[in-house]
Amino acid sequence: MALNSTVYNIVVELSDIDRGVYESLDLRVAQHPSESAEYMVTRVLAYCLEYTEGIEFTQGLSNADEPAIVVRDLVCEDTPEDYTLRFRVYGVDGVRMNVPPNEAMPGQVFIMAECIAPTRERASEVVRTCKQFLLHYCYPRRPATAGNIAFPFTPPEISVGPAYRFTVYHLLHVDDVAAPSPFEVETL
Repeated sequence: MALNSTVYNIVVELSDIDRGVYESLDLRVAQHPSESAEYMVTRVLAYCLEYTEGIEFTQGLSNADEPAIVVRDLVCEDTPEDYTLRFRVYGVDGVRMNVPPNEAMPGQVFIMAECIAPTRERASEVVRTCKQFLLHYCYPRRPATAGNIAFPFTPPEISVGPAYRFTVYHLLHVDDVAAPSPFEVETL
């Protein structure tokens, strides 16, 4: 008779300051009968250290062709494009204000991505995917495979609440254009 797997419920409060990942994880982990406790704990640690959207445990020792953890559907391939993603570019080469004439201007830029989606969860998913792509995208003259992006905020994804569209449905004809919005100019 085959032995059954032992299922453990593991609660983890994940606070990864370096990556800006703060999550409460409630994991159900199955320990294969031939798996040591150390190996199972190593799988859980790997899951936590690599935690991102789409990460999951595989069949583990039951399927030798799969890794212990895998990230699936990170790029939202099978989901509709129900969002708007805009990139705002600020301060191109503006890190150093006074560059000596014989030195090249540093190639740095501040990029802010703005995502508007039907739900907060969907916007977060799109922004996280975008961030992962920017972190690992290979562009010309890239000095390294990681570490070329600095985040001005921690965590780098910030939810600023609902976004509203502004629409003017009618025109208002007035004799004095300043009348609907009175203002005063005061000279000091």
